[in-house]
Amino acid sequence: MIQKVIELIEQNKSYYFLQDNNTFESVKFNSENHKVSGRILLSNEFHSIDLNLPDVSDAQLKKAIPFMIKDELIEDDSEDEWIQSKDSKEILAASSEYLNSVRDLAFQENLDFLTPFHGFDSEVNTLIFFENFVYVHSKRNKIRLMMSLATFNLSKESIFTQFKDAPLEVFSVEEISLNKDLKIQAKVFSSYEDLISYCFRSIDFSYFNLLQGRYEKRLDIAKLFKQSKKPLIALASIYIFFISLSLIEIMSFSFQIDNSQKKSKQVFNQKFPSLNYETDFEEIKYRLMRQNNDQDQLKLISTVSNAVTSLNSTNLNSFVLSQQRTAFEVEANSFADLERIIAKLEGEGIYAQIGTSNRSNNFIIGEIIIESF
Repeated sequence: MIQKVIELIEQNKSYYFLQDNNTFESVKFNSENHKVSGRILLSNEFHSIDLNLPDVSDAQLKKAIPFMIKDELIEDDSEDEWIQSKDSKEILAASSEYLNSVRDLAFQENLDFLTPFHGFDSEVNTLIFFENFVYVHSKRNKIRLMMSLATFNLSKESIFTQFKDAPLEVFSVEEISLNKDLKIQAKVFSSYEDLISYCFRSIDFSYFNLLQGRYEKRLDIAKLFKQSKKPLIALASIYIFFISLSLIEIMSFSFQIDNSQKKSKQVFNQKFPSLNYETDFEEIKYRLMRQNNDQDQLKLISTVSNAVTSLNSTNLNSFVLSQQRTAFEVEANSFADLERIIAKLEGEGIYAQIGTSNRSNNFIIGEIIIESF
């Protein structure tokens, strides 16, 4: 039986852990027995951005942050991207090159989650000493820093001023000599595996979610077809059908009058040459029609697609339909374009809001989250 494990990467070294509720057991990874289900990045590639966010609703924050953050990224031609926390209160930034490399790998591996160690949280100030890095956390001052040991040693006196007159937890594998004026509560572990396992209890794996939009976990249709003796058995979940824009295109033709059947067959054969239109697609359609809300969801996809393509400056990149959320990722020239799409959808009786938005080069990559339709 394959066991799912969580991987933590510090530079080129990996640690693996089996999770049982809120306990984590270190294991020696074996590809025959283990599969990585989630990955935590212990890296100084991420840096906090303090925007002094106003006390407004999450929806208003998500609209305002792309503009507030513009001047905070390193340079005008910076390739940095930002990641918004789950509660919309904190922001991390990292280079697009780095983020794309780790996200591409995680997407290929179909991981459940990918997050920086910065999801660690504590009610008190915390210093955590790893092999190559030091993690500095202060909830009160909204500090989440991962720095090299050399950088910490150069700047530690400045850091200590942030912790003056407040309790400071220090986690390490060896005894650490620090400023004696600090109110230190030291905890020394016998190994880095024990240290990491202890820290995992205080990490929210979804607080800084790196797998959003086009990187969000999806079902692999081709893989499901290969694994099934009858391809349609692999379509037990109707949402497989919604994951591919190609299939949506096929369905849109199939629901039209009979003279569109030729076009439907042509598109199906082009997109899935290994399947048989007469047998496979007709059974897919039959299963689809048996579901209560599928026609409504198909209409929703069509309506959103039309609203996006009606603007010359926007493109529909991908979408997610699940029991938890219904969201569309849109590429736009400006935030105003996203608001125009929202207005068009409201005109069709579909109520939506703008979710997480990121600047990528000269474009805005934003989520359109459907609330009701």
